Amino acid sequence: MSNTVRYSLLRILIFLATLGVLWLVGLKDPLLLLLVAATVSMLISVFALSGMRDRMSAEIVERRRQHDSDKAARARGTLTDEDVEDDAFR
Repeated sequence: MSNTVRYSLLRILIFLATLGVLWLVGLKDPLLLLLVAATVSMLISVFALSGMRDRMSAEIVERRRQHDSDKAARARGTLTDEDVEDDAFR
């Protein structure tokens, strides 16, 4: 599972857990409940998931660099379809 998917799932889980805790504490107004849960879960995510966010960003940058180098190689005619397929399975 990629770091992006893992990070996104953890963000959603933190939001849902925060939402549940706030509802159990007694916050019943739906709009206020959503706003407070979003704010609190964002603050938790900023600190708790900082390392994972850094890994996710590095993964995105690496994919972008690979895409740019593949595009340049295709423009030069040095990259074959087999090379692209091999890279997709690495």
